[in-house]
Order: sequence, then C-alpha cells, then structure tokens
Amino acid sequence: MINDLFYNIKRAKLNAYADDHQIYYSGRNPVALEACLCKEVETANQWYNENGMIVNEDKHQALILGDTEYTFSFPVKESIDIFGMNIDNKFQFDSHVSLVCKKVNNRLNVMRRFRKQISKATLVKLYKAFILPHFHYCSSVWHFCSAQNTEKLDTLNKRIIRFILDDFESTHNILI
Repeated sequence: MINDLFYNIKRAKLNAYADDHQIYYSGRNPVALEACLCKEVETANQWYNENGMIVNEDKHQALILGDTEYTFSFPVKESIDIFGMNIDNKFQFDSHVSLVCKKVNNRLNVMRRFRKQISKATLVKLYKAFILPHFHYCSSVWHFCSAQNTEKLDTLNKRIIRFILDDFESTHNILI
C-alpha cells in the first residue's frame, strides 16, 4: 500500500523509509522550486488522508541549500536533523560536530565516574561500542567539514584514548 505513494509524486523525488518520507526537488528558480514542492506535498498529504493516515504537518521540514533572497511560503530552516545527522544549508556541519562532541563527552563522563570499577580492557570495549561509532556514523557525508571541526573531533578522540589507556605522555601514534 505505501508503495502506491510513488505513483502519485510526479516531478519531485521521493525517498520512503519505515515511517518517514522525504520529498525533494532541485532547481535554480526558487518560484518553480516552491511550486513543485508545494504541489507534491499537497499530493502526498491527500494520499495519506485517503489511505487513513494522519499527517503531522508540524514535522514537515524544508532546507534550501545555498543563498537566496526569495521568501518561501513554507518555513525554511537553517539546518535539519535527519537520520541522526544535523545538516545545515551550507554543508559546514558545525552544529553536527558539536552534537557529536556533546554525545561523546557525555559517554566519556560516565566512563570516568565508573573508572575504578571498570578494567582497562572493558573501557576499550566500551569505547569501541559506544563512542567510536559516533565518530564514524555517516562520516563520509561530513568528511569535508572544516579543519577546525576536524581538529575538534581529533582532539576529543585523543583525549578519550589517553584516558582509557591512562597514558598522558606517549604520542598519539603510539597510543593507537
């Protein structure tokens, strides 16, 4: 049944996931972009209603990549959270890197609190299971973030490795 939605979206592109859909379109003309997206979202909302689904319009998000002076009829955000990533309209990933650092720091603080009860081998396993994935998740997408963000992530990772191995003097290459 949900696959029928693909037959109704004609001009824009549609990505469908378990309980989420993305309608997107690209173009240089903001008027044509807005017209296409509004029409396709209206078509999708009508399809949802006809198929007994409730549309939560508060969850509709729009992100315009690049700069424009055009005022769209729908709310446009500077960044959106999607698939566990925060993507901004300039692909700088500043807010995403900050969120990654915050999550990783929270996990590091928990490890510090229980350090006396946890062996070094267990700390390494916790690092590999609960911290390292944050550095690797979708990293190919945000791989080209700024040098400042790369340094921020590297510094945090080095600090965690030093803490886990209880070695604050060896070079990072030796620790790895």
